[in-house]
Amino acid sequence: MNPYPLALATDPVVPQRDELMNLDAMARRLSTITGRHGPVSIRSCHLSCVSYRPGKRVRVVYRLEVNGRELQVAAGTFRSKSRGERAFLNAKENAYCAGDFRSVAYDSELETVFCIFPHDRRITNLSAVAGAHDDLTRLINSPWATSRLVDYYPEASAVVECLEDSGQIVAYAKVNAGDEGERTYRIQEVLARSAQSSRLQIARPLAYSKQFRTLMVEPIVGESIRSLTGARLLAGLRAYGAALATLHSVPVNDGTWGIRDALGRLLHRAGGIRVVRPDAEEALVALLEDLRLRWDEASDERVFVHGDTNENNAIVQGDRVALIDFDRTSLGPAGADLGNFLGLLRYYRILDLITPQSEKARAAAFLDGYASVRPVPDRDSLRVHESAALAERAVRAVTRLRARASQQIPSLLHEARELLR
Repeated sequence: MNPYPLALATDPVVPQRDELMNLDAMARRLSTITGRHGPVSIRSCHLSCVSYRPGKRVRVVYRLEVNGRELQVAAGTFRSKSRGERAFLNAKENAYCAGDFRSVAYDSELETVFCIFPHDRRITNLSAVAGAHDDLTRLINSPWATSRLVDYYPEASAVVECLEDSGQIVAYAKVNAGDEGERTYRIQEVLARSAQSSRLQIARPLAYSKQFRTLMVEPIVGESIRSLTGARLLAGLRAYGAALATLHSVPVNDGTWGIRDALGRLLHRAGGIRVVRPDAEEALVALLEDLRLRWDEASDERVFVHGDTNENNAIVQGDRVALIDFDRTSLGPAGADLGNFLGLLRYYRILDLITPQSEKARAAAFLDGYASVRPVPDRDSLRVHESAALAERAVRAVTRLRARASQQIPSLLHEARELLR
């Protein structure tokens, strides 16, 4: 039994939400609907990804172990049986043979369409990346023979490791449903060139295929900061802070990079919380109003901000750190990156994942590393962005259906407001 039940009210538009999160029940359903020649034996069923829009729909990716192989199955709900059936028929038109498994299936009771990877309703080139298509392999100067899935957001994007026959990683490939990878390629190329001979390494983009909407990037060898402990973790966080400061010191040219609108994004995503957590609506509205009033004061010099500061996107290489994943990179205040990471540490402490002492030590190491390269932004600016990061985590507790975090939504919102006082 899950020790952290989902602390959300029933969603009248997405009544199947909780059933889709019941892994035992879903394993039984998937056993029946995925097999082409009858039920299949599912040894294990885990969640890989959840994307929930309260009052609209939910998408889930299940990782199944079936007959010694791993399957990724994406599920997407629809508001009515007619919409679900129409989506199923449209997806079925582009389906291909998947051996003993259906590429696409529909559960009328749940009004949900299921797609087995690499079939996807919107990422039309997913099979080319999963299968190391010849037109893609020619774009990189390495023998890409097979692919291994790393990350998958249905109807949005997927990342695979590009492997040689020996199993060595020669590149990473990210395919999108849209053309956003082309912008990431241009930004990453500028940053990789600017960071040469510095304390920062940027994963070098190898190629971008407009035809396949796929960005290919060199592999980065090292350990993610998330895997470190003790003194090595604190040393890694100092190096991470220095790496971000180096990124923020890259000269901003006249390229059209866009301005990061973190507050606008937060306001947009927060709208659905009232549907499933009406008890938190008043506190959330008050917090967002406080942030809106303080936001312009927290905006300082525009720099390249990474946009997704966390331990998984920082790879330790000796005494320096390499940064990866630049999908959210744009121009913005330096405090946005620092406040986001400090907010992440506070979030871990609120969920009892780290102690208050550990939070303090990690934050100090991170800021010390940053200060070794350039001045740390004004403390008031950091507090505004840290508050916004906590608000974002409260929203994600809902949109990612994170049961443990959903229990702490009031605490997250409370601490976010206290930061602004």
